[in-house]
Amino acid sequence: MNNKNQAAAETTRRTRRVLDEAFKTKVVLEAIKESMTLNELASKYDVHPNQISQWKAHFLKNAVSVFSGPKDELRELEQLRSEREELHKRIGEKDMDIEFLKKLKETEPVMRVAMVDTKEVSVRRTHVTHLAHT
Repeated sequence: MNNKNQAAAETTRRTRRVLDEAFKTKVVLEAIKESMTLNELASKYDVHPNQISQWKAHFLKNAVSVFSGPKDELRELEQLRSEREELHKRIGEKDMDIEFLKKLKETEPVMRVAMVDTKEVSVRRTHVTHLAHT
């Protein structure tokens, strides 16, 4: 195998390094201190200077979340749960409407009136009627 093919084979075998959060934080904190240049830090930790700049920018952008604590996340989670419950409720109502309309369609016209209880359906009658005609 010549040198060109060998280099190509080595390139394809190279795996991407996965650097953990602790390492990235350590590098970013040193970059924030500015006791060393980005190039010096890059040489020290064997990463590209642009990568350090990206980590630093990401770190500074999300630094507020450290002090906001989980209360914002908990609030958002509770909101998402209530929205999910409301959507499940709507889906259930739609399923019931569909089943009702299927049964209504299959019955004789005289029996249809008996199936619809005017006391309970007075509010939903317009909705069901609208669904029946669509």
